[in-house]
Amino acid sequence: MNHHQEARGREQGAWGMEKEPIKSHEDLEAYKIAFDVAMKIFDLSKKFAFIPPPASLLKKL
Repeated sequence: MNHHQEARGREQGAWGMEKEPIKSHEDLEAYKIAFDVAMKIFDLSKKFAFIPPPASLLKKL
């Protein structure tokens, strides 16, 4: 089996490194980074004090 047959089903990434084929959006590096940042923001937001909305605003809902 030569190199081309062995690499079938994989794609070349940056700097010639082989990567596994993408099967889901969760395999994308951009998704992983964005998800990690979103979770950090969510964790930080839990530290903020909860201020309930004014009653006048709740009546409109």
